[in-house]
Amino acid sequence: MNNLENLKDYIDNNMKSIRITDNTKRNIQYKIRKNKHNRLKPAAVIILPIMILSLLAFNEQISYAAQKLFSYLPGINKIFYNDGENKVYGLLGSVEVSDKEKYIKVNAAYNEDKTVTLTMEGNVTIEKEIERYITIVDEENNKAKLKSSDIIINLDDYQWSARCTYEFRKVTNNFNIIYDKFNIPVIMTELPEIPLENHNYISIKNINADIAVVTGYVENKLEVNILSQSSDEVKSISFPLKEIYLLDSKGNKFYSIDNNNENILYFDKKLENGIKLVIPHIFITDNDVRSNVSISKYDSLPVKFSLGDNELVINNAEWDEYNEKFNYRTPENSNYRMEEKAQKINLAISKSLVGTNELKLQNISADVNKDQLNEYMVEDVRVIWDDPYRDADSQISEEEDIKIILSNIKNIQDKVDITFYAPVYSTCDKVIIPLRP
Repeated sequence: MNNLENLKDYIDNNMKSIRITDNTKRNIQYKIRKNKHNRLKPAAVIILPIMILSLLAFNEQISYAAQKLFSYLPGINKIFYNDGENKVYGLLGSVEVSDKEKYIKVNAAYNEDKTVTLTMEGNVTIEKEIERYITIVDEENNKAKLKSSDIIINLDDYQWSARCTYEFRKVTNNFNIIYDKFNIPVIMTELPEIPLENHNYISIKNINADIAVVTGYVENKLEVNILSQSSDEVKSISFPLKEIYLLDSKGNKFYSIDNNNENILYFDKKLENGIKLVIPHIFITDNDVRSNVSISKYDSLPVKFSLGDNELVINNAEWDEYNEKFNYRTPENSNYRMEEKAQKINLAISKSLVGTNELKLQNISADVNKDQLNEYMVEDVRVIWDDPYRDADSQISEEEDIKIILSNIKNIQDKVDITFYAPVYSTCDKVIIPLRP
């Protein structure tokens, strides 16, 4: 009897704040017609309010699902779900081979069904076409197929880093990386499940993403791992780590004392009842859309173009001539200076026509056709200068325009072909995640 009275009090208290709209009434009536049974009429008084509460709950943008089972790999901002069928494997630590002067190091590796994603670094000779230099084979010596790669090469010291995804014939946790005389065996272990009491999990509907927060203590500091997973494989999620904070029950904010990892924060604070993690906004990058636009010195502006679902406008394009200067060093430590006449274009792109109440366009990437860029000879190899400060030059102005600077364009060019890609969006609403003490 007490349980029934408690339920009645709970319903009465929650009913006071519920507004029943015509649409809600129609939804309720439809559900009642679909499930009508005369023998359940005495319970209708209790069932009806519960149905109203359910309708309201399922309209929320964030849902909590603490029963999800998943694993994670330290340093990797990704949720690995344990569905009981396919095991999840990862490389715990790193693997390196060297001959004192040259080396290759595998910093991370994990599988998703038949694919394996690797992050590597080294100083052996390599180019953008990484498959020409590196081969990966399974235990039966079957060659894996390269699905995607992203590589950064530093000409100053011939250092490079790469992130590659390979597809095998079947699920594997044991394979070899072959480069010339180097043979690197990689053995991944099954990732353990995270205990329910150590993680907090939410699903955000408007961006189709799941976020899990794993907590623990390291040297008396609270360690918070923020993991994410988008239901769309071509989209990636990132967080503004310096802006994230803990909020206690009294409204006090606590910012991290260390956030030098892409998904790990450390706080000088203990978990307690009522404490929450607040993420002011989330960044979503769409890696699948791109648009090609040709711009001439003599074009009349504005120029409109589409990027995915966005309609953008180039409002300004200023062409400037300058002298491109940079130094480089050979393996023998000989220094050389390169200088060449070049052009750069300052673009101002309006994003006033895009964005919703849920997402805002923050930035986009752009590249000029490489045939229209200056090339240089370094150690008998033709290279293209890539400005390391280009990302810092791209910014959002107070006028809500996206500013992009495209440099190293050949001095003879009066027209360029530009590829716009990887738009970055941010959520407008903060995400609040209650943490278990």
